[in-house]
Amino acid sequence: MPYVPPTITFVLHTPGLLGPAPSYDDLTIQGGTWSIFPVGAVIDAWCVDIDQVIFNNTAFTASIYSSYEYDILRVTAGFATLGNDTPPSSFTTGVVSPAVPHDATPLPYLANLDIVNWLMGHVILEAGGTYKLVDNATTTFMTGITYGEIQQSIYQLLGDGESLGDTFLGPYDMTKVANIVGHAVSQGEGYVPDVTDNDPSNDKIAVLLDTSTPGHIRQPLLIETTSAAIGDYVWHDLNANGI
Repeated sequence: MPYVPPTITFVLHTPGLLGPAPSYDDLTIQGGTWSIFPVGAVIDAWCVDIDQVIFNNTAFTASIYSSYEYDILRVTAGFATLGNDTPPSSFTTGVVSPAVPHDATPLPYLANLDIVNWLMGHVILEAGGTYKLVDNATTTFMTGITYGEIQQSIYQLLGDGESLGDTFLGPYDMTKVANIVGHAVSQGEGYVPDVTDNDPSNDKIAVLLDTSTPGHIRQPLLIETTSAAIGDYVWHDLNANGI
């Protein structure tokens, strides 16, 4: 039987300023077959592909994919333009950092989702609504990071340049973004979340939401959840034995 992903229904809010942690998007959960978040919960979300758009204050039902389901993501509609750096009609785009690696596949930057996972697991909310980037539970690399700098870093790691003209990003500094991206690349290659150790900074896993429908490719989104000590890692069964 073909794989049928779980779904989640939500209302999108941009910028994501409804909860205690500022983010590019907030999602207010309305239901779906994936019940890890209760109805009414507000969760942080991030955009994946600068080439696509999505409507603010609108309800969507999205299919859910692990960021480690590489072969499925390569043929999934919402990820079809990932990393091709074609600017959308509403924004212009800058240059991708030379520090960002890519492979030779048709969607070269999908291979960087492990680095994005590392980044998302290692940015921690500070007092005052900014974030710090940590290497582990005791070592901090950078403080005072805005949600706009996190979003711009995600765009860079997934093959897009600086998003220009987007007022929802709030303040950001591309020099800081370059440092965040370079550090994430140096630390995150091959990264896999692991809840079995004593380091809470590597407990999160990125989950991708495909909001596209037949004939309408929309902005895919990224959210976080806690990985689990099942299937080697949740949605990343290393030896394909199902346990």
